[in-house]
Amino acid sequence: MTVPRHGSSSSNGISPKKFGTELTSSPFSAYTNPNAPIITVVKNSGVFLDSEYDNAIPGSLAMPMEFIIDGEVLDVPENTSEEEPKDAPQLKALDPREYQLELLEKAKKENIIAVLDTGSGKTLIAVMLIKEMEVTEKIERETRKKTKFTVFLVSRVPLVFQQKEVIAINSDLRVNYLCGELVWDQWNKKMWDNMINEDDVCVMTAQIFLDALRHGFIHMDRINLMVFDECHHATKSHTFNLIMREFYHRCPQQDRPKIFGMTASPMNSRGRAEESLYTLEKNLDAKIFTSQNLTSLQAFVYKPTEIIVEYTPYSVYESKGLYKLLLERFYDQPSLKNLITAARWTYHQLGSWCCDALCQKWFDTFSTGASDDDMNNSEDELLQLNVDNWVAAKEACQSYSIPQPNLEDPSMFSNKIQRLIQILKIFSSSKVPLCGIIFVERRYTAYVLMWLIRSCAELSNIKSAVLAGHQANGVSEAKMGYKNQNRVISKFRNGEVNLLIATNVAEEGLDIQPCNLVLRFDTFHTLISYVQSRGRARHKDSKYIILMEKGDVAAERLLYELRQSENVVRDWCNALPADRKASVNAMDDDPFDLYCGDEDDEYDDDVDDFFLVPSTQAAITLNSAVPLIHHYCSTLPKDEYCDLKPEFSCVKELDTFICTLKLPSNAVVQETFTEAARSKTLAKKLVAMKAAIALYHAKGLSDHLMPIVVKPEMLGDMAPQMDRKGNIIGSRKRRKVYKKKTWLSMDDTGVPIAIRANETHSSGDNNAAEALGQLTPGEQNISILADAMENDDTDANLVAEERSQDPSDEMMDVDDTNHDHLTLYLTHIKHNLNDDLDAGIQYRDICLLTYKEFPVIPAFHLYLQNKTTETIVRTVSIGQGYTFDLEEADMLRKYTIQIFSAISNKSYECDLEDMPYFLVPLKFDIHDEIDRDSFDWTEIGRVVENLTPKLDIENLDQYTDRVVVDHSDSLRRYIFHQARRDMTPASEIPSGYHGREDGYKNFADYYEQVLSRTPGNMDQPMMEVRRFTKVLNYLSPIANVEAKAPKRSAQYLIPEFCELYPISTSMYRTAMLMPSIMMHIDAVLLVKEVNEKLETNIDDTLLLEAFTTPSANMDTNYERLETLGDSFLKFVATIRLYIMFPHSHEGQLHCQRIRIICNKALYRGARRLQLYKHISSQPLNRRRWRPPHFKLSTDNEEDLRMKLRRHSLSDKTLADIVEATMGAAYLAGGVELGLKAAIALQIPFDHITEWKHFNETYTESRAQLKARVKETSKRHLKLDHLEEITGYRFRNPLLVVEALTHASAPNSTVPCYQRLEFLGDGILDFLVVNYLFRKYPDYEPGRMTDIKDGCVNNRVLGTMCLEIGLNKHIIHFSSKLMGAITQFAREVELIKDSGEDVGEYWSDLDVPKVLSDVVESVLGAIFVDSGFDFDTVQKSFNFFMLPFFDKYVQPDILKVHPLKTLTTGLQKIHCDGLLLR
Repeated sequence: MTVPRHGSSSSNGISPKKFGTELTSSPFSAYTNPNAPIITVVKNSGVFLDSEYDNAIPGSLAMPMEFIIDGEVLDVPENTSEEEPKDAPQLKALDPREYQLELLEKAKKENIIAVLDTGSGKTLIAVMLIKEMEVTEKIERETRKKTKFTVFLVSRVPLVFQQKEVIAINSDLRVNYLCGELVWDQWNKKMWDNMINEDDVCVMTAQIFLDALRHGFIHMDRINLMVFDECHHATKSHTFNLIMREFYHRCPQQDRPKIFGMTASPMNSRGRAEESLYTLEKNLDAKIFTSQNLTSLQAFVYKPTEIIVEYTPYSVYESKGLYKLLLERFYDQPSLKNLITAARWTYHQLGSWCCDALCQKWFDTFSTGASDDDMNNSEDELLQLNVDNWVAAKEACQSYSIPQPNLEDPSMFSNKIQRLIQILKIFSSSKVPLCGIIFVERRYTAYVLMWLIRSCAELSNIKSAVLAGHQANGVSEAKMGYKNQNRVISKFRNGEVNLLIATNVAEEGLDIQPCNLVLRFDTFHTLISYVQSRGRARHKDSKYIILMEKGDVAAERLLYELRQSENVVRDWCNALPADRKASVNAMDDDPFDLYCGDEDDEYDDDVDDFFLVPSTQAAITLNSAVPLIHHYCSTLPKDEYCDLKPEFSCVKELDTFICTLKLPSNAVVQETFTEAARSKTLAKKLVAMKAAIALYHAKGLSDHLMPIVVKPEMLGDMAPQMDRKGNIIGSRKRRKVYKKKTWLSMDDTGVPIAIRANETHSSGDNNAAEALGQLTPGEQNISILADAMENDDTDANLVAEERSQDPSDEMMDVDDTNHDHLTLYLTHIKHNLNDDLDAGIQYRDICLLTYKEFPVIPAFHLYLQNKTTETIVRTVSIGQGYTFDLEEADMLRKYTIQIFSAISNKSYECDLEDMPYFLVPLKFDIHDEIDRDSFDWTEIGRVVENLTPKLDIENLDQYTDRVVVDHSDSLRRYIFHQARRDMTPASEIPSGYHGREDGYKNFADYYEQVLSRTPGNMDQPMMEVRRFTKVLNYLSPIANVEAKAPKRSAQYLIPEFCELYPISTSMYRTAMLMPSIMMHIDAVLLVKEVNEKLETNIDDTLLLEAFTTPSANMDTNYERLETLGDSFLKFVATIRLYIMFPHSHEGQLHCQRIRIICNKALYRGARRLQLYKHISSQPLNRRRWRPPHFKLSTDNEEDLRMKLRRHSLSDKTLADIVEATMGAAYLAGGVELGLKAAIALQIPFDHITEWKHFNETYTESRAQLKARVKETSKRHLKLDHLEEITGYRFRNPLLVVEALTHASAPNSTVPCYQRLEFLGDGILDFLVVNYLFRKYPDYEPGRMTDIKDGCVNNRVLGTMCLEIGLNKHIIHFSSKLMGAITQFAREVELIKDSGEDVGEYWSDLDVPKVLSDVVESVLGAIFVDSGFDFDTVQKSFNFFMLPFFDKYVQPDILKVHPLKTLTTGLQKIHCDGLLLR
């Protein structure tokens, strides 16, 4: 059969007419060339070559450079190197031709479709139009608020990079580009807004642009020009057409962008040409334009000679080789289905050798995961296969020896292959360098041909490579990423590759230089495929060869129809008016063009449902609903054992299709959706759209129709926030200087804080606010200073809140009637220091006098180095006020000042009205009942009068409780120890004595030579004395390093040169302890105020521990409580989220929990509550410490403020304090007080204020919701066995069903366990931490955390699940999960049989995570079923989990990862800069 040269023009002639309003068809240059070459069909494939040349050697001189077909000679191209450069064309700046400029002018005035032949420069017109639009945009921006930009739309990913480069080279515009693999996870409105404002044009795949429109990220009124590359695809449900139909045509006329389409073949179907052209113009709202002088285009656009070569079918009588092996041994194996299908096709179409090569290469490629030719298969696909069968088939194929290829053997190669090789031999031996493309339909066909060509020695001049698409379905398709596509194309350009074996990806769009051979190994199916592949043969004297099976009537008719379509379009185009054409002048240069294409899908033109989100203009359409549902399901939490997908089922009833949709069990909507339509496809779209709208209304989709994984409105953005210095808010590195509210100290004005009327400190009925200090009229408090706070913009709202909570205080007026006396209250500071006397010198009891009754202070410890018994200090408030006249009060004032001046070696001053409290020494041998008569007024008077009499040398023994002053040596003070009547100034220095007198003749000699003092009485006795140490921090259990004694410190003194010091030794020693005692009292009073502020009743000792940082160097700090509180916070926050968000899945709940418990949120809560004022963060410093309101003449107010009234705290410290407070509350009052403290610390709990409200809220909310579990689901449950395992009797068995149901269960009427697992995770974490906290009271937090990690990790819980038999009750439908559990059980059994089940024997095993999840979900089910009763879940934990932990998880055999050991050690030394790469 010979296809006619042209179709009949008379029968198909069409007069010019308009199709609709302003839309007309126009000429099509690719089909209107009257000089198109004749297609010659070879009747008998045997005459393809003359018989005398059948055995000719390629490259020999006897080989003719021509085809001889049916007597007609078609020359092989001669060397045209003078006309065609050897180097491949490179991207370069383009110069416009006249017809291009004419089309540009038309495009500036209206929407057009530029129809020009391949290579005639359509892209240049687009670039020029884009530049014109940018000039217009700059002018309009002066009067228009909205910024607009241009989008250049393509259909394939490689074209994104290619077209972006073309635009960038030929313009100075700001060009961006997008493709799905680059931006999908980063999509948001901000990204698109930035692009519009910062870029002029963006090249992207059309699907990305359509998705952005559908999600409301961008709107049509922000686009000034849309360029459609290969716009002939804009039909039916192609992305181009959906953009126009769903958004462009819905946009108001005045806001629509300009349209510019480019194509070489506007007819994209085998239907009527008139209808196709009309539809294209209508869909794109544009007119078709082309060049005026079509013939003149041939001056620079060469047409190929078309040749059809027939081949005979491959006759196969029996199977052999690897194909036979696969059929005999593995035919029924599902894991090898794709391979056998590919092998069958290859065997019957290409021959046995090609099949053998495919099978062997298939396994080589699959086993390595990648090959040089980029045949890749995903790991997920591998996991779905039966490993045993796969390995067996692989070994069988690899052990098979493939014979050497013999192209003459018809049993080894099909005639189709033989004809291909014959053609390639001729072209490879030509003088003209080969540049060709072979088009195939299947990817694996391309690879087989490449392997064959590489194996033929006669074709050594041919360097072949495969060019395939970047998308593939199933393991039967070799995937090629766009980067590898670009690599292959680049090699083709520079000559490293001279023959591409390509799928339809090379038909259009890619920048491939003109070829002298294009061979259709597999025939085309569409007009566009035929025309575009032929257009690749643009080299002078090029050949376009079609391999066609002999006798294939269908293929012959298809070719005939396509040729007829060309004739129809040509006649139609010739009749159109001249104003729709652009003139052409032949030119010498050779332009090039870039384009792409795709196939069409079924489309329902009469159905146009549309759901619009008003706030964002995001849209749900029939065509977007199905992929939107799939995308939503893909974001739901899942594990490796299930793939969550929507379940569509369709049945036909009469003439109607009914489609039902069920979403996965953890979707926010659980109802079943049903819709009916006239077609199955339409019914599926309708039901998907219905479900998508329901998901939006149920908050499963955001206003941008994106799956809601995190709810930003809950607690703000979770992205790390930086301050102006680049530090993360809430981190340990970020520090600030805060106001320190020392309860017994003063504020910035110098007014004692304790005496302000509105500062209330209470304990019981006592008012601690007025316990210390008195009021001074007219003085006011100053709020926190901004400069001291180092405020950042990110904390501006917190600063405002702090200032609003710290207003200027109203001061109480002094009672004018009480100016002649003071009423003070007595507090006895008791101790047990005298129970272990040091050389008989006692510590004096002391009394504290305050203006109001002193609150109860819990007993506390002091740590003295020379004490062998535990030192305990107590305060006892007498509860009765005593009146003192002003003279007595002033005496007490002077005494207190003298005491503190003495121990600090400073001269303090303080007015009576500023005294915060008074110290009073008590007499010896007093009892618990003390009053004014217990005061040692003698001591007070002696100190106030500063009496320093000389010593009575004859009666030195009376000074056992006195301090002596050595006037001969800088007035040094010493404790009198005893009189040494056996020694005089003339006595020799004792042997072995190493004091200051060592080396001198006697004591008098030392005095004379060093101190310039001569004793008047050489017979007077000597005094043995002890030196005083400096004030130390006695609150720290860490031993203080005593300073070395000064070189001139004495052990023996001559009484003649000494005087008595006014303060007694017993009182002096007690006074040395007062800084530590008063610092502790101050800290306790501050946490009492915290209790008052939070309205909690936490034990003072526990709360003090919670508010004490490690840097304070006290006997306790918050670290252990912070560990407990952190877990408690996670526990209660988890409960609240589980109850209040019944539709949120595990992933959403987890993100919401992070928002609540993260350090940033806790830190900000602490700032709002101003907890930093009450924190003890600094150790006692004897140089800085001073009594409140005491002043020195050298004081600088600013220095005092920063050193005494400020402290530096990190954000992390404030967050830790919040957690430690909750830990203290739990220890003090259980979960009830812990919850109360959490609420007071501003953790969100909605209307919940008591623990019982959890169950009440849960019961009430669930009553308003549809049941998540159906009664019929209980048939899967063996409740008695489960109750034996857990030790708990369930009231609601449906909760247990939910706790055991895996997401892989098909058509489940039960939600999967993920929500209960989320709840159980929080419960288990707290149960374990609480257990460890009590079991190991001396363990530091890091060690305790290591043990906790050993108790709650997936491996230990999975092993526990197996040991208690809970794994047998899991409801699932996953063979992979079943195999994983079985394999794990076998490994555990082997370990137990070998007796190695000691300690964490599971640490190296691969434990399925599902097992640990089920343990947690069952624990969560128990908690919910018990009405959220903590005691119940605690008992169940003790019953089935605690014995396992006690047996296997022991601190001494715990395995800790070395990396964690390293990081923990670095954190201990405050190293936070470790980076792991």
